[in-house]
Amino acid sequence: MSAIEVPLQDGIKIGETLHKKVRLRELTIGEQLQVNTDAERVVATPSGYALVPSPSLLTFLTLLRQIVLVNDPGVFVSEEQLKKCSSRDFDALIVASGKLESTTLEAAEARGRSADPETAS
Repeated sequence: MSAIEVPLQDGIKIGETLHKKVRLRELTIGEQLQVNTDAERVVATPSGYALVPSPSLLTFLTLLRQIVLVNDPGVFVSEEQLKKCSSRDFDALIVASGKLESTTLEAAEARGRSADPETAS
C-alpha cells in the first residue's frame, strides 16, 4: 500500500505531544466503502428522497482514516483532534491526499488496470 509523509506547519496535538509530521496511507476498499457510506445523507429532491454524499464530510472522513502518526503509528487521530487542525495544515493534508490518490491510480494503470471502464482490460 502506498503512503506519503506530510509536514505540518502548526501540527496536531495528541495528548501532550504536538505532531509536526504525519503519514497518509492508502485506504483499503472496505475503508473506502465505509467512508462513502458515512458521508451520505438523505435529502429531499424534486423527485423524492435521495442519498447524497457530502463532499466536505467525505474529505474529512477520508483524511481521518488515512492519517498515521509518523512517531507513534499505533495512535490514531480522533475526529475532535482533526477538527482542531489549522486550515493551512488541513489544506496540506488535502493536497497530499490528492497526490496519494494520483500515485495509486498511476500504479494501477501501470499494472494494466484503468480507472476508466471504457479502457479497462
